[in-house]
Amino acid sequence: MSNLRIFRYITIFCLFASISFRVVSIEVLEVKILDSYSITKTFPGKLLPIEQSELAFEIPGKIKNIYVDIGDYVNKGDILAKLDDRESNAQLNQAKAKYDLSKQVLDRFEDLRAQGHISIQDLDKARSDFIIAESQYEFFKVKLEQTNIISQQIDEIESQNTVENVEISGVTEITETLVEIQDNSEVLQ
Repeated sequence: MSNLRIFRYITIFCLFASISFRVVSIEVLEVKILDSYSITKTFPGKLLPIEQSELAFEIPGKIKNIYVDIGDYVNKGDILAKLDDRESNAQLNQAKAKYDLSKQVLDRFEDLRAQGHISIQDLDKARSDFIIAESQYEFFKVKLEQTNIISQQIDEIESQNTVENVEISGVTEITETLVEIQDNSEVLQ
């Protein structure tokens, strides 16, 4: 077959093809294979904390500082609020001085009793005074610790009463919640 003849067949074919077929535009998309995918859905509802704690001071006193605000995240051991602790510090210092003195007196009396210079009754009195001073010292250490509200876990502050420089007084129990914290670390499903 000659080149001219081949050219004629191709031309005739192209004419028929253009008459009988419509030209369609094509869009080319690239497909990628993924290891995973995610779908986001929105549902109405209310989230509740896993754990919620209402905190208040164990002893009466004047509030000195509140160190947290609503929405703050706190860590275990953070001081959330503090009472005026000047009186508790003074009482602790007095109890410490009495404890130290009674310890020295007891040590001296034990030495004197070993040498036979004092009676058993005097030694027993010194031991009793030491035990009383020791218990008072421990008591006032606890009272000083109670002037702070300390977080026991990692939480978020939900609400608080802003009552700085207010006197909190109660005979046996303080029922006023100062700080409320909640654990939002997990969501119930």
